[in-house]
Amino acid sequence: MCFCNCLRVFISISLIIGISGLRCPLYWQLQNGDSCYRFRFRNLLSWGNAEAWCQSQNAHLVKLETATERDWVVGNLQKVQQNTIRNNTSITSFWTGLNNNGTSGGNFVWADGSAVDPTVVRGQSIIITTQRGRCVKFVNNKLTNVKCAESNGYICERHIGIPLTCEADRKWQSFNNFCYRVYGQNGATWDGAQQQCDQQGGNLFTVESSTEETVIHDFSVNLQKDFWIGVKSYAQVK
Repeated sequence: MCFCNCLRVFISISLIIGISGLRCPLYWQLQNGDSCYRFRFRNLLSWGNAEAWCQSQNAHLVKLETATERDWVVGNLQKVQQNTIRNNTSITSFWTGLNNNGTSGGNFVWADGSAVDPTVVRGQSIIITTQRGRCVKFVNNKLTNVKCAESNGYICERHIGIPLTCEADRKWQSFNNFCYRVYGQNGATWDGAQQQCDQQGGNLFTVESSTEETVIHDFSVNLQKDFWIGVKSYAQVK
């Protein structure tokens, strides 16, 4: 069985490897020399699921340690929002790590448990009430607390000192214990795609969970093409 017909691109998967050096993963942005950020607006998630995805990248939902950092994030959100409007998706809400999920004695803290600098939330739209919600997102460039089950875009942040698990320079991305690379060249047969994956020390991608399928969709959706994956019938005509 094959889930494709006349497909042109493919996804490779391999086990993680540690990469040293102070660099950001593929598609992450460096700011102030010490943090990498990823602004995600595909496959909207609840606060808990967004934090879980960030943790799979050795990151947390963004922690705004200063008003300057907050303003930098807002400036980048404006660019992301303009991009989503051009693509007819118009995402305006993005989760941060700020939350009050019952583990902090009633106070809002960041996803890593650290305290909040009052200057960061001053002048924002956070109202401390469980009716309003325990998780904080950016909406219209203001921090606002809402119900954690909402599905929103999200911002991950990781320290640049954390070793990369995949070779970003070679366009590999990580999720949990594997590295993934999306190949966009045309003309590959299934066997040709598998052979190239072999040469990279990997295999064509095989779906093992709905979560993994969602992540791979997010990695590849911008190409707007179909993909070979690692499933075929032995009776398939090559």
